[in-house]
Amino acid sequence: FGIGFKSVFVVTDSPEIYIRNEAANSIPSFRIRELFVPEVLKEDPRYSIEEDYDCATRFVLQLRTDGAKRLFALIQGRFENFSADVLLFLNSLERVEWTAGSMSGLCERFERQGIRRIRTTFKSASEREKVTQKRYLVFERPVKVRGVDRQQTVKLAFLLDEEGRIVVEEPEPPLHVFFPTEERLGLKFRIHAPFLLTDNRGNIKKGIEENEHLVAECAKLLREAVKEAKERNKLTVSFLSILPFSCSDFLAPLREATVSIFNDRSLPCANDTFCTWVEARFCRDGRLMSLVNDKFLTEILAAEQNFHWLHKDFGRTDNQQLLDFLKSGISATLGRVEVELEWSSVAAYFSQSFLEARSDRWVEELYCYLDKQEPDEWKPPRGDLRRCPIIRLNSGKHVAALREDKKPNAFLQSDVTGDYPTVKPTVLREEAALSFVKRLGIGPPDLTARILEVIFPQYTELTSHRISLQDHLVDFEIVCNFIEKGSGVSFELVWQTLDQTPFFYAKNAATGACSYRLRKEVYLSTPELATFLAANENAWVLHEGYAQWANVLRGRFKIFERTRVTFRAAASAGHVIIRNAHSHHER
Repeated sequence: FGIGFKSVFVVTDSPEIYIRNEAANSIPSFRIRELFVPEVLKEDPRYSIEEDYDCATRFVLQLRTDGAKRLFALIQGRFENFSADVLLFLNSLERVEWTAGSMSGLCERFERQGIRRIRTTFKSASEREKVTQKRYLVFERPVKVRGVDRQQTVKLAFLLDEEGRIVVEEPEPPLHVFFPTEERLGLKFRIHAPFLLTDNRGNIKKGIEENEHLVAECAKLLREAVKEAKERNKLTVSFLSILPFSCSDFLAPLREATVSIFNDRSLPCANDTFCTWVEARFCRDGRLMSLVNDKFLTEILAAEQNFHWLHKDFGRTDNQQLLDFLKSGISATLGRVEVELEWSSVAAYFSQSFLEARSDRWVEELYCYLDKQEPDEWKPPRGDLRRCPIIRLNSGKHVAALREDKKPNAFLQSDVTGDYPTVKPTVLREEAALSFVKRLGIGPPDLTARILEVIFPQYTELTSHRISLQDHLVDFEIVCNFIEKGSGVSFELVWQTLDQTPFFYAKNAATGACSYRLRKEVYLSTPELATFLAANENAWVLHEGYAQWANVLRGRFKIFERTRVTFRAAASAGHVIIRNAHSHHER
């Protein structure tokens, strides 16, 4: 009997040990007096052990006469609060049953396939029977301890919930050296190892080589436990969140084991696979993860390795420490890397080539996804989403919704004739997709759009020579009708564009050659003006084909029919200064 047994002398002066004699050379029953003196006992029928009883030994502790009531109450209180973890790491003791007056209790340990179940039952005359149980997934590893002949083990125990998932044990569990100690290591699971303890068996001795060796063995067992849990389909995000991310220097090997675990394929992914932490990216938006799957994620990040979305459980509040540890670990390994992605950061990688390679259905799903967001959420780091090449045209090409001048780059399909850039109808079958495109500022073409997007773009210095006078007069009639009736913002937009477009077909006053000119360059054709401008190569007169619109050209278009002469007004003294320099003045 070791020092643990000697503790019985706190409550008794002479412990009695009754042994069932099954052989001739069996040890007789005896008692111990004066702490260490054995004395043979006569068999007492009160304490005899029945043949069908599991045990072969019975201990009888007669309470000390001084303070017997106090000792009885102390022992009874300890049994009433008997903790299931007492039996968790014991090798031989599997059952404790006690009775005290009208109260009784039973604590039993059962084991199957590495899962230890400890059930505690408490009965009393005044209360209903209470049954509680805890289940632990236990892993063990044999170790050699210097100076100890028998093989020892280190063990890890993870608490399981009712559904068999590994969960955090709260409050913080103690360290075990067979029995629970007073030592708290800041861990979320239980550790047992034959550590060397202080004299009161309450705490670990620090700085002892044997104990440091046992911590290293526990770290090896932790890696093995994760590997086995993965094989048994128990490697979940909740399990990983229990691993030690920060701990004392004494437990540093456990933290290093955690880093090693994350370098293996041990991180649960959204697609029910596992990845390393350098391959991991996280997103709290399930719809975005579905839209940009692992294949597309790898494509937009343009890396040699594959990337995977982490399981959604990484986003739970109780797993935040795990996610933070992953972020810091990835950044330490790869440099400054954005681990947690959201729409704005993903959209920053959407190139025109990537979008054009996607199917119509994918583009439609993208539009539906974006329709659920507010416009402020449409802005990736590169700028407003309206400037990104997100609109798919009939040709399959992608363009931004708006140009730099805020005019639309495309229109919805309509009955208005004209060669308009049109959004592909097959990406707008869902109502939400159509709603999104409209919110970007894209609608069906109107007369303004026809003028700005179809008519005016034809008239450039490089292309206008291809337009015949007959076709031009058709265009002019459309513009003329708009100018006559137009007003407001659309009118101002058309008018400003007209002033920058060589839209008027005119004849050179000297050579008779025809070309399209700016409004400010041309004159209405009159006999007097023709005579005056004759031989002037810088003068352009409108073609005779505009004759029927002369009044409109003179009025709304403000085309001059008289020469434009610029001059300086006279000063207040009535003269105009021509030159005013030192010793030279003309007026």
